[in-house]
Amino acid sequence: MKKMIVIIFALFTLCAAQDIQAKGVVVYHNGPKFETLKELPADVILEGKHVNVGVAYDQFGIFWLPLWNYGTPEYSLVSDDEETAWALTSEDIEAIKKEYNIELPENPSPSLWNKIGLKPIVILFIVWVLWGYFRKEKTDETVA
Repeated sequence: MKKMIVIIFALFTLCAAQDIQAKGVVVYHNGPKFETLKELPADVILEGKHVNVGVAYDQFGIFWLPLWNYGTPEYSLVSDDEETAWALTSEDIEAIKKEYNIELPENPSPSLWNKIGLKPIVILFIVWVLWGYFRKEKTDETVA
């Protein structure tokens, strides 16, 4: 029975996968992710949008939840809606730190939620499936 549930879930996941811009069920997302780290004053505007200091990285997720981050996180200027980002050089970062008196870590990093995300649930699911599989195998051996 458990094998059947896993097979049905796998088939649903494979068959329902759509691009994130498509309407309907969105099973996964993949691509750039922008996250605000420090807010800047309201007068900091770039291309007509207020920007903040943030981090840009690539992320893969399932059901709107982050699963895996890949690529190198980099400091960037991120719009308020976190949909647009502009890359920063190390000189730009130093200038922003001095001008707005903000402290940033040496290496940019996503928030804890975006680092961990769905990983514990996936690990628990895999352990549950393996436990059920090996438990059934042991009960079959004791019956025979």
